[in-house]
Amino acid sequence: MLLFAAAVHTGAQVKQHQATGTVLVATPAQVTILKKVGRNTTKWNFVVNPKTKLETKPAKSMRVRIYYHEEKSQRIADRIKTAPPTSTSPPAASQTPPRN
Repeated sequence: MLLFAAAVHTGAQVKQHQATGTVLVATPAQVTILKKVGRNTTKWNFVVNPKTKLETKPAKSMRVRIYYHEEKSQRIADRIKTAPPTSTSPPAASQTPPRN
């Protein structure tokens, strides 16, 4: 009886993850992003289904953050939202003139 309760408890919990990257391919059923991990860039595939919440429709080269869970060795997208662009240049210096 104790084993049954433990199985029910672990089955009800879904571990949430998130990934941020640039959209490589977007179809109604799948989104593939390029995710940078250290110096390496890898392709991550996500299943999109009717339960997936979309902030905007993903398009190629768009930077997105995908909230997902894993199910049967697949990444299932729960929510896809636009991520802020990464800045490759340092912030601009203040434009106020020096006081004399």
